[in-house]
Amino acid sequence: MTVVDATKLPDAPNIVCLAGAVAGEFRYTGKDGNILQGVAALPGTPTATTWSAGTFAFRGIAAYDTNALQARSMFATAPDLPNRVVYETDEAGKTLEIHQVYIPPFYADGLPDANLNGVLFGDVWFDKYLACQFDASNVSRGSVGANSPGTNGAASKPHVVPWTDINWGNAKQAIENRGGAANRKSGTCTPLAEASVSKFYVENVTHLIGKRVYVTQACVRYVRRVVRTGGNTTADPNAAKLLELYPALPAPITDADTYEILHYYLPGGYEWMSLYAWAYMNLYRHGLGWPKGNTDWGKFHSDPRERVYEGLPDPVQPGYSGNAIARTLTGSGPLSWSLNGKESGIWDLVGNCWEWCDLLVGTVADNTIDAEYPGAGHVLPTSNGYVASLYAPEPDGEHSVGADVFAPATLGSSNANYDGAYYYQATGQRAAIRGGHWGNGAYCSLAALYVYYAPSSAGASIGFRGVC
Repeated sequence: MTVVDATKLPDAPNIVCLAGAVAGEFRYTGKDGNILQGVAALPGTPTATTWSAGTFAFRGIAAYDTNALQARSMFATAPDLPNRVVYETDEAGKTLEIHQVYIPPFYADGLPDANLNGVLFGDVWFDKYLACQFDASNVSRGSVGANSPGTNGAASKPHVVPWTDINWGNAKQAIENRGGAANRKSGTCTPLAEASVSKFYVENVTHLIGKRVYVTQACVRYVRRVVRTGGNTTADPNAAKLLELYPALPAPITDADTYEILHYYLPGGYEWMSLYAWAYMNLYRHGLGWPKGNTDWGKFHSDPRERVYEGLPDPVQPGYSGNAIARTLTGSGPLSWSLNGKESGIWDLVGNCWEWCDLLVGTVADNTIDAEYPGAGHVLPTSNGYVASLYAPEPDGEHSVGADVFAPATLGSSNANYDGAYYYQATGQRAAIRGGHWGNGAYCSLAALYVYYAPSSAGASIGFRGVC
């Protein structure tokens, strides 16, 4: 095709449109002076039509462009997530390799429980893989006693044996040992001039190292989330040392109260709820399915294929009862076992190992959240069943106690809004586990919650991971 001035058209390869009673759209692959080379009609251009000399040729928005945009929008992919690897020295002097994934801050939208929409989630670095020992390998858990971490911290590495057979308290300790003494900063609270149940000044701005704060008030050590630090030092000279926590404490903060701030800690309800809310929104925005995992002895329970084993077998916990595989090495499954269906996601959140969560219930009253935790005094369901709705009281602006608890309000039949999540309970003091293990099948889910095991329990099917 010859044109008067080919410099008016974009560099090849590109599209040229022809005007006239019948429009035409053509792709060209090259230019030689004013000659367009490799010209071919695009779909929709009549093949028997001719265009006379003097026809206006231009690069317009072709039907090809709009069709391509529509096709692209239909097959949009879930976003990548930022990754990093950090190296920390624990209190035992060991170097810990910790792979992490960042969930950016976002406001929930479209969730089935209306009071949780508009709530701010995310701004959390998660361990990319289940926690492991510093010297874990593909054939060994490592040299540290499984249920006696001492001053040893937990790493998070791919394709190694996860750290299991550890109870709730020791799992918390192994995470908090990361970074040694630098992982925790403590001091006495300095109250604001006006009494507050959620704000105080720390002793030194260098204490503001993380998002988990323990405040001891009237001999109770409350577990709280840091939601804001610092402020306008022009209006308040001490604002650089200001800390705001959520949810509020039972009484105004005084100089009789003490604090401890952590950089690394065991995830609580808010962190797990952030994963659920992120997955739910991307399920509908990008067609991303719920994350899958090792829920059926080396495969995903809903995989329609004949028995296909995926993930690398864990030799420390091999298959049994006629099954070739039980637990798999960390992060060794297919991409569908990642939160976002990509290598950049968080792995093994569903299946493989249950994960300890920082929540205690039933210490004083059966099925009742302990006084230290968000939602204290709230009574969880007293029977077992599928999650039908989440605990979602009226939000406090962009925060919600329901988000910090992340527990069912009602039970019923299996519900796709919660990926068929199951709730299982027992009376007495219980520590929360989430996710599921290799033999739990359809009971595994991001929204699954078991408050069945005592915090002293330890077994091959329960692991953990850290956040910061």
